[in-house]
Amino acid sequence: MRYLFIIIASLLSNCILAQEAPPKDNSPLTFIGLGEVLEQNLSGSSGMSGLSATYRDAYHLNILNPASLSSMRSTSYEFGLFGRKSTITSGGNTNSANSGNLQYLVLGFSLKNQVNELLDKREKSDWQYGMQLSVTPYTQVGYNVTNTVRNPSVGIVTSTHKGRGGAYQFQWGTGVGYKGFSAGATLGYMFGSISNTYASALESTSNAYQSNFYNAYDLRGLVYNGGVQYDYAFMKKGEKGKMEQNGKHIIFGAYGNPSTSFRNYTTSNVTHVNTGYIGPNGGFVIDTFVNIVGKKNLGTMPGNFSVGVMYEQTDKLRIGVNYSTSKWSNYKNDARPNEKLADSNKFSIGAEYTPNANSFTSFFKRVRYQAGFYTGKDPRVFKGEQIGHTGFTLGMGMPLKLPRNQISFMQVTFEKGTFKHSYLKTDYYQLNFGFTLNDNGWFYKRRFDYKNRAKDF
Repeated sequence: MRYLFIIIASLLSNCILAQEAPPKDNSPLTFIGLGEVLEQNLSGSSGMSGLSATYRDAYHLNILNPASLSSMRSTSYEFGLFGRKSTITSGGNTNSANSGNLQYLVLGFSLKNQVNELLDKREKSDWQYGMQLSVTPYTQVGYNVTNTVRNPSVGIVTSTHKGRGGAYQFQWGTGVGYKGFSAGATLGYMFGSISNTYASALESTSNAYQSNFYNAYDLRGLVYNGGVQYDYAFMKKGEKGKMEQNGKHIIFGAYGNPSTSFRNYTTSNVTHVNTGYIGPNGGFVIDTFVNIVGKKNLGTMPGNFSVGVMYEQTDKLRIGVNYSTSKWSNYKNDARPNEKLADSNKFSIGAEYTPNANSFTSFFKRVRYQAGFYTGKDPRVFKGEQIGHTGFTLGMGMPLKLPRNQISFMQVTFEKGTFKHSYLKTDYYQLNFGFTLNDNGWFYKRRFDYKNRAKDF
């Protein structure tokens, strides 16, 4: 269990440091709401644009639909990294920004070890159980924009807008399966800190006051989720005349949650600073007009729903579609009461192909090749227009050979996406690296057969 605490502590510290550090991206649209809502798909499904409702795998985790956890057959450690290059276009002007960070850390495991079933010579059970613990970013805020205009009345005015921070989720989830049906639930805790600042200065007026507006709030709230999956397996007649699975499946899945509440603690202040005068205490002259510290506010997070269907040929082919929607029109935040968002949606289609999963002569025949496309609407609304979001993904899931022949993977996913708006558009290229390390030694019952051992003497 010490590895679990190391994993959780390392990501929690990363989350805290990320909130304190300057913004690594420069996306003005993250000013709206809680920022850009990040994908929660892990490495196994990322190259297929995230078929989250139906994805289930013995060696990869899916934390969005907890019903999939029942498919786990070993202990799985997963972590992901990403790098992004963004190009922002507005009014003929173009600005580029680079960013990157840790995406997620997840620990999942089966609550049954099939090796023990073989050793105990028990009949294979139709019941399966799985569990996961994870910490993942949920939203991201990062922008630094300076605008200079000439006002006929006061001359040149320089305005600076800055924002940073985001929301994170620590989650526990479990899933149970019986034959082809599985169900699961997730309980989590959302936390984070977001700050926004605005400064305005009169460049043409000597000894003019600079106006500074600062608003920051800490988020806290519970989140929960439930999901189901049904795996319909096609059958064939075996050698002994009994019906057995032929490796082809159709998987149906759905998950979601109702609206949840959260609280935040707001710090706000408005000051006017004059750098041309020295105050009685030796510093600049500062007039404070508003100073609010730790004011408690309430808010409402949206309900979510996702549904999908997938065709699968074991160790060969996956192809599926997924539709997700979130009721962001119900979003409320007393810290910013005038802000309104719109319902979001996303339609995804993706596929995965493995030439020969059991090939001994060619590494590339064992690679899982993935491709996907998605389109939909982002919850943020700017100048009365909802932002669109489209893109495609390409991925490679490369098997790794580890000690004791454990089945593990390194996933590389390339994503090209666009946030579309008539006034401001963001194009980005993102490279994701996901690592899945599996170990079926957990819960392994080590034993010594005294009876058979005695016969050797």
